[in-house]
Amino acid sequence: MASICALAIAAEPFETGGLIVGVTTADSLWITRFLEVAVAKRHRSRFLIPAGATHPVIDDARTEDPRVGYLGDWHSHPVDVGPSSIDFSTLVDLAVGSLGHRRLLGLVRPIGPSWTLELWSVNRFRRPRRAEYQLTGPVPPPGDAAPNK
Repeated sequence: MASICALAIAAEPFETGGLIVGVTTADSLWITRFLEVAVAKRHRSRFLIPAGATHPVIDDARTEDPRVGYLGDWHSHPVDVGPSSIDFSTLVDLAVGSLGHRRLLGLVRPIGPSWTLELWSVNRFRRPRRAEYQLTGPVPPPGDAAPNK
């Protein structure tokens, strides 16, 4: 989580963001990385992933581990403001075409003296809701046992 917060701090006073990468299991999502996506112009109150950027970034991540894929988007708010209606609308739009799979919205923002990561989850059957997460690191090699929860 320190790396995603460092990206947000480095971008101040502008927003930054990118893609959430990992794997889907029968009962959970494993986030392996948060990848920043470069934009031509940064803004103080919005972040848009450029059209056509998602597939090349995910393809590149798959060169390191072919099991990973796209789980959602993340971005920062340089002030202590929660997800906007546009953030939730985008999250719902991401889930509509995903055959019921969950999609995530990651929001990095300062709360008090430190930065925090909040995750929101949605699928095409549910409204957005706060998602709990545990940082686990990379997915174990095939054949290794999954970590205990």
